[in-house]
Amino acid sequence: MNRKPCSNVPSCLYSGSEKSPLGSGLSAEGFELNYEMMGIDKLTWVVNMKNNKKVWVRKYTNNSITYETPLITEDIQIQPPQEISILTTKLEELEVNEDKPQQTEKKITDYNIFIKYTSKILKENNVDKKPNKVLQKEAVDQWNILKKNPAELKKVMNLIHQNKFV
Repeated sequence: MNRKPCSNVPSCLYSGSEKSPLGSGLSAEGFELNYEMMGIDKLTWVVNMKNNKKVWVRKYTNNSITYETPLITEDIQIQPPQEISILTTKLEELEVNEDKPQQTEKKITDYNIFIKYTSKILKENNVDKKPNKVLQKEAVDQWNILKKNPAELKKVMNLIHQNKFV
């Protein structure tokens, strides 16, 4: 495509196929922020900043909201159902229980058991005073090696269960 310089900012280029006002040769750089203009597609476009550069952005308008006159004009007294009082008491109970954080039970998997067991052994044998983060990574690395060999993994898990670690 052959790109031409814009009429208001010669350093900016346009091709003419843009639907925004840029298609008419008007760069957003030459206008203030939030300036509105009609594009080639007959829609409203607004100047916005993106990545420290002014660009044309389509302005969407929602014309589907309309005012409707109410069909019922007389005042009706609505009695609240009794269930609301039950719900409010249950809500109050929940608010009281929010002070105590609820702990969800951790799903016991081979991975969790292996990592916990291996981390415990690595911490006990930690002569070099490595941080726990490094020890945890070593345990995960050992798991990744073991899970590729299911027979070896089964032997190790049986040993962990025999030591009654679980």
